[in-house]
Parts: sequence; C-alpha cells; structure tokens
Amino acid sequence: MRALSTTTADGDSHGTADTQLEFLMSSYGDALHSFARTLTGDTDVAADCTQHAFLRAYEHLREGRAVNRAWLYTTARNAGLDWLRQRHRIAGDDHALRGLEMPPTGSPDRIVALRAALDRLSPEDREVLYLFTVDRFRAAEIGAMIGVGVDAVRMRLFRARERLRALYGECQ
Repeated sequence: MRALSTTTADGDSHGTADTQLEFLMSSYGDALHSFARTLTGDTDVAADCTQHAFLRAYEHLREGRAVNRAWLYTTARNAGLDWLRQRHRIAGDDHALRGLEMPPTGSPDRIVALRAALDRLSPEDREVLYLFTVDRFRAAEIGAMIGVGVDAVRMRLFRARERLRALYGECQ
C-alpha cells in the first residue's frame, strides 16, 4: 500500500496536496464509489461517502499527514455506516449491501444464480467478501478497516465463502 507524502523540498504543501488528491481520485475514485454503493445500497449516498473520503483526504494531505488506499476505504466505510445508523438500517438489514458488481463472465444463468446467492448473504459477509475479492485488500488491511484482528477476518472470509457456496448451490 502506498502512503503519500505531502511537502516538496521547498515546503510547498498546497500544490502537492492538490496533485496528490488528483492522483488518489483518479486511482481509487471508481472503486471507492463502488464499495460505498455496495455498503449503503444507494448510489447518491455512495457519491456522498466518496466525496467525504476525498475531502478528508485533502485535509490530511494539506496538514502533512499520509493518506493511502486503506485509509480512504475506512473513511468512506465510516461515512456509510453513519448514514445507515441514522436511518436505523444497520442491524438486520439484508439489503444494506446491494449493488455488488459482478464481472461479465460465465453464462447468464450462473451470474443470476451468483447474484441471488450474494443477495441472500448477510451484510457482514458481503462486505468482507467484497473487500477481499473485488478490491483485493489483505486480511490485515480489512481487519484494520473494520476493527477486528487478522484471524477474525480470515474466519469471516472462510465462513462467508462457505455460506456463499451453499446458497449458490440452492440458486442453481
């Protein structure tokens, strides 16, 4: 994971922060929005969460603090969870993580069955699978984002995969 420094040799931090923010936005903007949409189930809220993460990143960069991909995801995740809490949707909502993007490979029937199986997973299972499989975070990075240890992340991944396999089998 790449952390960005924020000052040049002559001490100019504003231009550097602007350049670094542009890099972050072009590198992670689409993926971060997709993750936030998966988390909240709402495209507009996902845009707000993404914007919030980049605004906070800019503030950090201007203050000379490092920003990396995991930090952006954690910030967007926290904004999404705040939104869900405000709407009393965080506990028990099986539809909170809608919108998981699937690659356009395989037969249409298999994709439909996989989507149906994913929809039946708990939000926690979908979140950990998304971060690991789609965005390719390591278990330690996911643990830091969601506030659990590496072993707990690995166990959640194992259980989520097992549940997905069982549900996928039922949907075929």
